[in-house]
Amino acid sequence: MAMPYTNELIQKLKTCPPIDLVEVINCLFPELTRKESEVLYWWAYGSSTNEIAKIIDVTNDTIKTYLKRCKVKLNQDSISDIRLIFHSRYNSLSLAINLQLSLPSRHYKL
Repeated sequence: MAMPYTNELIQKLKTCPPIDLVEVINCLFPELTRKESEVLYWWAYGSSTNEIAKIIDVTNDTIKTYLKRCKVKLNQDSISDIRLIFHSRYNSLSLAINLQLSLPSRHYKL
């Protein structure tokens, strides 16, 4: 699921650089809160709910609630599907940024 507004997001990130990675993730998922974006990031990269709870200093039940909210807000039936959506959006942005940095603009325009 590539993001149709990748160019706009890249321009936004260029003009107003993010403070941290969670802010970038939050830009990729505007439907989520900052905390939900942070939990989604850690979960998408394989951390367990217990590990995430320790990282952001909340209870395991709170992490499960955040993940359930992510599932609802991203309109997914499966909690595993949000991991796929995360990687799809994140990789699409990474690829677009890499292409813009590595290819001369006269040869390729996003």
